Amino acid sequence: MGATFASTLLGFMREVVSARYYGTRWEMDTFLAAATIPTILFGVFNGALVSVLVPTFSEYLANHEEDEAWRLASTTLNILAIVVTAALSSASLQHAGTCRSSPTGSRRRRWASRSG
Repeated sequence: MGATFASTLLGFMREVVSARYYGTRWEMDTFLAAATIPTILFGVFNGALVSVLVPTFSEYLANHEEDEAWRLASTTLNILAIVVTAALSSASLQHAGTCRSSPTGSRRRRWASRSG
C-alpha cells in the first residue's frame, strides 16, 4: 500500500512539473501520446503474466513438478523475449524508413537559409 501511495504521489508531482514547464503546448501532447502506448502494453503483459503464469507455476511447485514449473517459466519468458524483440525490430525498421538520411545537414540548411 505504501508503494502504491508513493507511486501515486510521484505521478502527481510529475504531472505538476510537466504542466508548469509545458502547459498545453504540443510537446506535452506528444509526450503523453507516446507514453500511453507502453503503459497500456505493460498493463496487458503484466496482467496476463500475473493472472496466468504465477498460479500455474505455483500449482506445478505444489504438485512437486519443479522441472515442469521451470520449463513453463523459461518457455514463457523466451516467447515474450522473441515477441518483444520482433516488435521492436519491426518498429525500428519502419522508423528507419521515415527518417531523412542526414538530419543534421537539413538543419544546417534551414539555419543557413534563415540567417542569410
